[in-house]
Amino acid sequence: MVEMTSDRLFSHYEQLHRRPEPGFSEVKTKCYIKDFLSPYPELKKISEGKMGLIYQYVGRKEEKHHYDLAFRAELDAVEMDEFYGTYYHGCGHDAHTSIQLELITYVCRNKPKLNVLFIFQASEEKYGGAKEVCKFLKDKRISISRIYALHVTSDLYPNFVSINKGDILAAGLTCHLKLSLKNSGHVSNHGDSAASLFSKLVLLSESLDELDCHCRITNFSTNGSHNVSPTEIKFNITFRGKSSDICKQQHQKFLDQLNVEYQNEVIMNYPLLHNNT
Repeated sequence: MVEMTSDRLFSHYEQLHRRPEPGFSEVKTKCYIKDFLSPYPELKKISEGKMGLIYQYVGRKEEKHHYDLAFRAELDAVEMDEFYGTYYHGCGHDAHTSIQLELITYVCRNKPKLNVLFIFQASEEKYGGAKEVCKFLKDKRISISRIYALHVTSDLYPNFVSINKGDILAAGLTCHLKLSLKNSGHVSNHGDSAASLFSKLVLLSESLDELDCHCRITNFSTNGSHNVSPTEIKFNITFRGKSSDICKQQHQKFLDQLNVEYQNEVIMNYPLLHNNT
């Protein structure tokens, strides 16, 4: 692994950090990956599109559509301001991609007798890009013995790779809600107050924020202006807990206490992730 801590790995990181892009729009990021991997004849690109990029390395040919190992890196950035615009690589996906690029060069150089899949997945943060990857694998009848999702953390020593056993990532449920305030409009009207309603929603979310399931409201917006009270409130609500059932139960409790007309759209839903020993 010392070989992977090369100047080139940090060069990847610096280049990718300068080009943060939102989910399903990682055009420049994908171009960087394709340009870097183009000189490697050992690799074959088997998918390119909305969900990202998938490459295969075939070290043995006994089993068609089966891979001994797969590695997944993520491509997208989050909607936070930094030096480079509206988006920011604040979740380490630029590091994931950098590590995977150097891992690929290591495999191509050492030529193991294994079939390996390298997945560069789009849109981890917002739209659930992993579902698109899973659909592709299922449609192509691709099977994988072991898959490793790359992640980074600040509490590891440099030059080490760590694999945790047991529960490693909480179950998650994120929904986009749109609430309608029928009697609002011009500020002179005596209709519902969007600010008052939103404060109640925040208190409600805080009451559902428990040890086994955390609850957060994000991406709050309205259609109001300087002299018009909002007639519509939009926001995301996220539940992260010890099981999908707990997340669903807390979400339903939230919906049951809404006293206004609403539309509810599930935008991300994934189970608790567990590594066996």
